[in-house]
Amino acid sequence: MIQFFYIKSRYIYSSLVKGLTIHLNSQLKYISIASILGAVIVAALLFLGPTSSDNEPVTSEWVQYDAPVINPIGGKYKVSLSILGRYGEFESGDILYTKDNVSRRGYFFSGFSFALDYLKVNSPENSTILAWWDYGNMIVGYGERGAIAINPSEKLLIGVTGNSSDNIETDPDDVLDDIGRALTTQDTEETLSILRKYNSEFLLIAAGPFGDEGKAKWIFYAGGVSLDEMDDYWFEGEIVGQGKDTILYKMINKEDISGFKLIFEDQNTRIYQISP
Repeated sequence: MIQFFYIKSRYIYSSLVKGLTIHLNSQLKYISIASILGAVIVAALLFLGPTSSDNEPVTSEWVQYDAPVINPIGGKYKVSLSILGRYGEFESGDILYTKDNVSRRGYFFSGFSFALDYLKVNSPENSTILAWWDYGNMIVGYGERGAIAINPSEKLLIGVTGNSSDNIETDPDDVLDDIGRALTTQDTEETLSILRKYNSEFLLIAAGPFGDEGKAKWIFYAGGVSLDEMDDYWFEGEIVGQGKDTILYKMINKEDISGFKLIFEDQNTRIYQISP
């Protein structure tokens, strides 16, 4: 899965690594190197309480299909899914779509579809969603909403891999830094300020075994936590210590947060909105 493409961590689930390898091979096969990280991945108006979906958490190992299953969805951006396999009940593969005459390909995971369908129905068409970059192409293509980022930054790539971003599409360093700070700060006013900067009022958080907690090392890194002090925030795939005081941890765990309202939740996602 492409969201773990650059994470050199021995703590990644073995089944997820299999899915990553398959997805990466798919990317290399179908798109140029210059657009290999045309990335990924997966907000709403006022409800009296959060909406909940009954979909089950992802627990099974990766099962690769013999051949990609093509699912033309259509919609505003002429979306087509290329499904490579599944984790339990949820399928994973690529999303292909065209926006502003630019064709993009990114990661797709059907466990996000409940939240993205909710966005399409319950948020204004011009909404912009703050989420980690992995889910950007799902948010744009499938959810038909704006995403603050759809690619990693060069700073993030160098930090994770030690290599530059030559021939890889990236988003500006300051954009990924803003997303990292919005999620890893302990100050809700800082998160609100960053949301306003991008004219956004929604945050999409990934929960479950393949969610934001497993990759939080790199979210913390983007937010300004050095690798030397990372163990104080994240260790062996879990948020620990000072990390438990952050917006990200509180949203994953559905805690009440001043200035925000939980408007959608299921096993794989959370959607928060700025309180009116």
